[in-house]
Amino acid sequence: MREGWPEPVFDDEHDARAAEQRLYEQRRERLRAEVNRRFPVCCAKAREVEAVFGTGVRIVWAIEDGWMVGPVPVEEIERYEAATGPLRRMRLRGPGDPGDS
Repeated sequence: MREGWPEPVFDDEHDARAAEQRLYEQRRERLRAEVNRRFPVCCAKAREVEAVFGTGVRIVWAIEDGWMVGPVPVEEIERYEAATGPLRRMRLRGPGDPGDS
């Protein structure tokens, strides 16, 4: 440093928020890839619907290949399990995340 110039000050809080945002985006991308892997037919249908109606269209719940995601109605779970066997729930949030159920 040149004499007479102040030492640089780093915004640690800003850096921490930026790091937290990067981790959130990485986790979200991993989750998106996992949903696409486990629900390929549902995701393909969602892309078709999105092409017609625009962005913002969301699947509320889905059942595919023994996996379910979202708030599946109890009647649908019972109907699927009676026909094919038990379902596994895909968790969209980790333990301790807001809204974890």
